[in-house]
Amino acid sequence: RLQPTVKIVLRDPIAQTEIVEELFLVDLFSLHGMKLRKFLNLCNRHTRYSKYREKRYFPYPIVVAHLRITMNDNLIFLTDEQLDKNIYRIFSFDRLTEMFNEEKLTLVKPKKWDDPFENFILNSIGRFPDGTEITIGNRDSFYGQCWSFTTESDAMWRIYSPDKDGVKVKTTIRKLFQPFFQLGGVHQKMNGHEYNLTSYIGKVKYQSTKKLTAMLTDRDRMSDKLFDQSGWGSASTFFFKRWAFRHENEVRLMYNGHSDSSIDLDSDIFKFNINPFEVINEIVFDPRMDKIIYERNKEITQSWGFNKKIIQSGLYKMKEFILELNHLQ
Repeated sequence: RLQPTVKIVLRDPIAQTEIVEELFLVDLFSLHGMKLRKFLNLCNRHTRYSKYREKRYFPYPIVVAHLRITMNDNLIFLTDEQLDKNIYRIFSFDRLTEMFNEEKLTLVKPKKWDDPFENFILNSIGRFPDGTEITIGNRDSFYGQCWSFTTESDAMWRIYSPDKDGVKVKTTIRKLFQPFFQLGGVHQKMNGHEYNLTSYIGKVKYQSTKKLTAMLTDRDRMSDKLFDQSGWGSASTFFFKRWAFRHENEVRLMYNGHSDSSIDLDSDIFKFNINPFEVINEIVFDPRMDKIIYERNKEITQSWGFNKKIIQSGLYKMKEFILELNHLQ
């Protein structure tokens, strides 16, 4: 079992009792001076502590454990219970071939994504109360890749496999994120606390343009996110999307190359090493792919040494029905 990173004590002033909970999070701020608003945000992030918000406990937190980074610290809008959930991504067959040959997964900068609203913070200007303006420069050091909780849909095949040559791969959040998290390593930061400032995975939140705009104009909320020394807050800004895209049901990998000297930040792509034979659990070819092409691609895939399930999607296959009818009168 993963060890907790922080233990806090909450006192209920009405019942005069103490509630001791161990949280999987990095010390994002001085817990001794934590405001109620920040405590409520913490409860929202860690859903199993939402009972404190509902019962309106007033927090007087005390740190009683040394902070230690775990993979759970870099989950965004996900819980550790979701680590073994299946996720899916559609590639072209050429991209799948490249992944197995190179044993690398490719991430791209968010500016390459189709939705212009993806870069709403990257393109924004920060302004302090005294009028001083800053640009959000480190946003351009992030790279990402999109996956989905949705097993299959007509829309996903048509959007991501327009030439009918696509292939859908299945893995779990844990299998995908473990090598990615280890890539980030451990970075010693303030007060000896350990932070992985590079590797994140999370679930996208879909909201209306009105709500997204309200978040942008909330000074306290944006300050908490952008100046969070653990990196979680800044990374979390990539996990908001407009309601119109909710059918994507997205999970995202994000990598911040700002502190990685091996990365060329002028490049729009970033590749990291994986073992696809371990990470990928299943391969499903486009249901519209010609049968002869499917059989050929299946043989090629097997020739790589991939011996797990390989099938063609049966999304459009219809069972024949015999309609039982009454005689004409």
